Amino acid sequence: MNSKNLRLLALIVMISVAAWIITDYVRLGHMTVSPIRTGLLIVAVVLLLVARRRQ
Repeated sequence: MNSKNLRLLALIVMISVAAWIITDYVRLGHMTVSPIRTGLLIVAVVLLLVARRRQ
């Protein structure tokens, strides 16, 4: 994958996790911590770093 595709994938992951967090906040009324969401955000950051490295 080239850097543009990696950045796009990272953006999609971040937006989906943000939507998931907002949905839980609206449904439950408070913020929850989830290891899955934390892991997905870490993966997105790693993808951004790899994309920057490939430029």
